[in-house]
Amino acid sequence: MTTPEEIWQQYALAYGIDSIEAFQRFFGLMETGLLDTDTTQALTLPRCGLRDNLVVIAEAKWRKRKLNWFVERYLNGLSNADQDSIYAEAWKSWADICDLSFTQVGSIAQADIILSTGKGRPDGFDGPSGTLAWMTLGTNNDNPILGRFDLDERWTPKFLQGVAAHEFGHALNLDHAPQNSGALMAPFFNQNVVKPTQHDTQRIQNLYGPPQAQPPIPVPPPAGNEAWLTRVAKDLLDRTPTSVEMAAWLPLVNTPLQLVGSIAVTAERYGVLTDSWYKQYLKRGADPGGKANFVNALVRGTSHDHCVTVFLGSNEYRGLTQQSAGLNPDTPEQPLPTPTGGIMREIVTLVVTLVVGYVKQSAPFLGRFLTDTMIARIVDFIMNRFGTQLSALGTGQAAALPAVDVAGAVQVMNADIGTPPTS
Repeated sequence: MTTPEEIWQQYALAYGIDSIEAFQRFFGLMETGLLDTDTTQALTLPRCGLRDNLVVIAEAKWRKRKLNWFVERYLNGLSNADQDSIYAEAWKSWADICDLSFTQVGSIAQADIILSTGKGRPDGFDGPSGTLAWMTLGTNNDNPILGRFDLDERWTPKFLQGVAAHEFGHALNLDHAPQNSGALMAPFFNQNVVKPTQHDTQRIQNLYGPPQAQPPIPVPPPAGNEAWLTRVAKDLLDRTPTSVEMAAWLPLVNTPLQLVGSIAVTAERYGVLTDSWYKQYLKRGADPGGKANFVNALVRGTSHDHCVTVFLGSNEYRGLTQQSAGLNPDTPEQPLPTPTGGIMREIVTLVVTLVVGYVKQSAPFLGRFLTDTMIARIVDFIMNRFGTQLSALGTGQAAALPAVDVAGAVQVMNADIGTPPTS
């Protein structure tokens, strides 16, 4: 049976502890200088194989921020895939708290950190329990380093993850923390600590800084959004969207009302809308000056209805309307031949007066486009359809229609629509 003194001699030789007091101080025990029960028990706990008298130089750290790791030999009792997953999770526990990233590679030539196994004294182990694993410290010249795990141990997933995370801390240039700190980097294994603690986080960030914010991974837009945006651009802008517009619009498809609304109030959209009004109401293309006036008005907040009112109230639209009815506004209107007298003259005068008054007062929209003479001609045409040719009743002598007092008549608006192109 190994005596406490022999255990101490083996421990002091393996780990470079020069006095029992130094060990007790590091482990958080009462500094008696004696191999008492608590001290002897602590000496036999499973631990990391890094010698505690090694001190990490402050400048010694990896210069690169992306490190590759490779498994040269695997442990027994766990599948290779399980060990890869456990190692990856242990590396991630460090990547989550500092500005480093770790990638498994497929060849030793690509590796910065090589993971392997060992057994017995030649590989720095002492049989079951005792030393579990060891890792050389990283250097500031970015040379590859090696770490080994003891084949004599009985490894479970949680056990391996805690030990691996500890050894990977050494690979990143951390030495041991005091045992009573509760840190992952304490030299003796604690099955309840399998990830870096706040103590470890502060130390690793002193070397490499906190993790850098990663840009969000772009989420591909749902299928069909490109087609929808193409249709929107065609309907609002009368063209297909550019690649730059498509890239800018796709992230906004989840708020379609806001997206379409923002396109609908652009100067380009107002220009397309104005072009459609010129074509619909004036039967021609927009002249630059008139189009600019409408676009500027719409940008300032003028309503669509008001713009349409300007078109319908313009002299140009009025002239087109008269032409479509067979009446040439450029030809001076001639007064109707007036009946010679008697009851027929009075009837005609009365009918015309009533019609003119009705149109001006009860249908002011029509009254804006039909003059008194035009109304008289229409009355003549209607009565002729019923077999009465009013023009035959007169002598052919022109006479003005009696004046009609139209209360509340709407003043015709002469809007500045623009100048039609000259032929």
